[in-house]
Amino acid sequence: MKKWLLSSLLIFGGITLSAADNNIIDLLKALSSSKKDTARVSAFMNLGDYYMYRNADSGIHFYQEALRLSKELKYSSGIVWAIKQIGEVYENDGDKAAAMRNYKQVEHILDSTGYNNYYFRIAFLSSLYAYYQVSQPDSSLYYGNLVVELARRHKDKYEEAVALSKMAYSVYLVGNYPFALELNFRSVELFEGIQKEGFLKDIYFQIGMIFEAQENFPQALENFFKSYKLAAPTKDGLLMFIFMHLGICYVGTNQLDSAMKYSSVALEIFSKVHDNKYKGAMLKNIGVVYEKKGDDTMALSYFRMAINHDKNQKREYLLSMDYIALAKYFFRNNYYDSCLYYANEASVLALQSSVIKNIMEASELLTKAYQAKNQIDSAFKYQGIRLMAKDSLFSQEKVRHIQLLSYKEDQRQKQVADEKEQALEERKKNLQLIGISVFILSFILFVILLSRKRIRPRTVEFFGVTALLMLFEFISLFIHPYIEVLTHHSQVQMLMILVGIAAVLVPMHHRMEKWVKQSLARKKLLQHELQSNEEEIAAVPLFVERKAPIK
Repeated sequence: MKKWLLSSLLIFGGITLSAADNNIIDLLKALSSSKKDTARVSAFMNLGDYYMYRNADSGIHFYQEALRLSKELKYSSGIVWAIKQIGEVYENDGDKAAAMRNYKQVEHILDSTGYNNYYFRIAFLSSLYAYYQVSQPDSSLYYGNLVVELARRHKDKYEEAVALSKMAYSVYLVGNYPFALELNFRSVELFEGIQKEGFLKDIYFQIGMIFEAQENFPQALENFFKSYKLAAPTKDGLLMFIFMHLGICYVGTNQLDSAMKYSSVALEIFSKVHDNKYKGAMLKNIGVVYEKKGDDTMALSYFRMAINHDKNQKREYLLSMDYIALAKYFFRNNYYDSCLYYANEASVLALQSSVIKNIMEASELLTKAYQAKNQIDSAFKYQGIRLMAKDSLFSQEKVRHIQLLSYKEDQRQKQVADEKEQALEERKKNLQLIGISVFILSFILFVILLSRKRIRPRTVEFFGVTALLMLFEFISLFIHPYIEVLTHHSQVQMLMILVGIAAVLVPMHHRMEKWVKQSLARKKLLQHELQSNEEEIAAVPLFVERKAPIK
């Protein structure tokens, strides 16, 4: 199973690269063939989307071209989409300030022009959610909740499910794993309700991350493999991250050979698709594997590659984690000065990115290193910082817990309202079924009454077949929800049940039709005999003529 999985992902890496090359050719052809209209704006936007994660400068260039042309055409939709996408490129490139300037510009345009396209509102709020996801999870939850409310107003269960899964990730980041699971399960329920099971790959992936964070590696692996089964047929980009986290889980279970295989394949795919955003995290994970295997040279090499990569990408959050991993390595090998240097670097970056968990880990390493060097004052100082960070985290967790409880209550109230609306819909449906049943019974009675009239047998056959079809469709409509539950949505079993019902109805129909025809035949024969008798009676003379006797 593992060998097959690895080989399939190596093939996936090659296919992805080839498909990407073909895709850019098609996009450039579309641009060259388009006129100076909204179609050309779309062509620029598509090229920007292609380069967004591959080359930030190229992505910004094409989005700016789309923005320039949209302004010439006074195309409001193109203007706001282009500015939003430019903000996302800056955000992915690590330039938070430039990203926020673009988002503020979009907000100003929305307020001043009243542009209120539903799908753009969803996309823009999702961008703000992603912007605050790591540094300010509370703000991220706020924007995620706005998306949920907007989707519910438009009865868009798909966007609601997506928003709930994104909120689950924010809740996961603040460490409230039970509520994160609850939101993910709610998202699963919505996706299943609208028959979008293909999107469950992202939910199972998040659930795997939650179990991974709790160091419940068997459950994490189970969910990552569930995600893989759904992502593999479409060669989804999520596969890279699935393999990355499979490597992490196998490190946790001390299955270092499997950890190395999955981590190496994930790194290879990251390189092939030119996704540099999380490549540093992958390099760091491989370094941890080498460290556990006792290969210090390779471990240090990968740690330094991860640090250089995340420095170039300006990924402070990931860079602080790289420094922490390297500091842990030096502490375990008793290189306390090096541990102090990298732990201090990690602490500074963690403070800049407001990631309290990293602040705690860096301060803990600083405390231990100073204690090992007998510098008690410094150790006490960083112990105080660690405790303050811990207290701050717990205080924030209390506030977040209250907010999340409030949110859960709001969701419960909305669910009650949804249930009431569903009850009204169910009542409406029942009334319709009653009306249909009354009509069908009336129609069958009408067919029976035809037997008392003089009518052609073919007419009886037509109305009889019509009544049969209406009765069969009504029965199917009425029992369909029940047989779905009974058969667990098995199409074969549902078909067999409906065939069985038809096998009962058809003979009944034939008997009914035969009875009606026999009634008509008897009536016709009776009428014919009556008519014959009347003719015979009419032929008998009323007076007998007397003839004179013969003499």
